[in-house]
Amino acid sequence: MRTNDIRAARRRGFTLVELLVVIGIIATLIGILLPVLSRARNKAYAVKDQSNLKQIMNALLMYSNENHGWYPSVSGGNLTAAQMGDSDFLHWQSTPIKRNLDDSAIVRYLNVKGEKLKDLLRCPLDNYDVRVNVINDGPYNYSYSLNSRIGRDTWDGIPANNAAGQKFHSKMIHNPSDKIMLAEEQNPNDSKWVAVDISKNTNQNSPDFLTTRHGQKQVVSTTGTVDLTKWGNVRGAHVGMCDGHVELMSTNEAYDIRHWDPTVK
Repeated sequence: MRTNDIRAARRRGFTLVELLVVIGIIATLIGILLPVLSRARNKAYAVKDQSNLKQIMNALLMYSNENHGWYPSVSGGNLTAAQMGDSDFLHWQSTPIKRNLDDSAIVRYLNVKGEKLKDLLRCPLDNYDVRVNVINDGPYNYSYSLNSRIGRDTWDGIPANNAAGQKFHSKMIHNPSDKIMLAEEQNPNDSKWVAVDISKNTNQNSPDFLTTRHGQKQVVSTTGTVDLTKWGNVRGAHVGMCDGHVELMSTNEAYDIRHWDPTVK
């Protein structure tokens, strides 16, 4: 090869400095694009979450219409086999008897079963697969819980009492657009959402705080619970209201008695 050809071949290659500059530019672009893509993904997940809740809310309203205004039972934890029944909101327990989720009271109004049903009952951002069995019924691997002040507390063949000891009927709900039917909890251990009056109860370890995952900050302590005094105002959970619409809410807002007690005007 002639000397001039060798020099031309050398000129066609990149120097080390040039390669480092190109790599630096690519790294900078990735650093700019990744947060944007992450935000876009989370927004898409939030839309999916809202859609899930709306579908479940429609199913609950259809159930109520077909059952003369009565709502399904909340199907909480630590129930005996006798306390479980067809009207349970979700048949999620694995003990004392293993139940089939497809037999849940609202399934006939959702028109989905199996894995599609499980997907509908889960927020795409929920880390449900790391939950442990804390109440001996099996882990609750779903994202949404039914307000215990509206749903029946247990099943006994007739419309049973709710958490307030009432046989609760849809006609008893005041201002349904303000009342929570479904809550997106932080690490729920069953399908029952129990709210408290924060003016009387400031327990920082309540298991029924709302999640913060759709807020600007997702705040979870090392114990897996949200610190109400610091993060109770983070609007990070979608909730389904009794008129069927879905909105974003914080734990402090949800714990306002006007939102969780359907009898309050």
